[in-house]
Amino acid sequence: MRDRIPYTYRIFHVPTNKSYYGSRFAKGCKPEDLWNSYFTSSSIIKDLIKEYGKDSFTYEIRKTFTCPIKCQQYENTVLKRLGVPYNKNWINRHYGHVYHHECQSKGGKSLSQKRSIDPELDAKLKKSSGKGGITASLKKHTDEYKHKRSEAGKIGGKLGNKDHARKMFQEFGKKTKGTKWMYHADTNKYSRISLDKTNEYLQKGWIFKFKEPWNKGLKKIMG
Repeated sequence: MRDRIPYTYRIFHVPTNKSYYGSRFAKGCKPEDLWNSYFTSSSIIKDLIKEYGKDSFTYEIRKTFTCPIKCQQYENTVLKRLGVPYNKNWINRHYGHVYHHECQSKGGKSLSQKRSIDPELDAKLKKSSGKGGITASLKKHTDEYKHKRSEAGKIGGKLGNKDHARKMFQEFGKKTKGTKWMYHADTNKYSRISLDKTNEYLQKGWIFKFKEPWNKGLKKIMG
């Protein structure tokens, strides 16, 4: 004996003239449960029931299955074919992971509920998603982001360029050629001294020592 009878169904809300297509495949489920003990998993439907009552809906079983996975796959196929995220005649706001452009999974439920109940809000948001609205705003931010990335790429490319880095080291090498780092403990001073003057500085108490923090490895040896 089967432990469930998976099925798909359609709910129609008379006052708003909108439909909802869903599926039920939980363990122990059966078509007779629909609109008796089971009222869909949609929070929008539940809000509409509170406002208009259960009798404001009509319902029908569309198809039964022997496999819960096939039931779920069939529901997703139907919702995709109906284009529910963009179809104002359907309460459903998504299929699979494709959500209505005003919704973001759970975070979009409250807005989608208001849109379903308030036709004026629904029309206003749809209008804002056209030219000069949300789409234009997103394009503006996208263009600004691309520009910033482009500028950052120019800077990063210049600093990260191997030829540029090689040139910097060559220039630094020219400036420091023929010199040695020396350190005076009494004054805690570092200085690059030309090779012809190192003996003079050694007599004054200076020692050969790399400038911090390059000399961390030598610090223990030289004290």
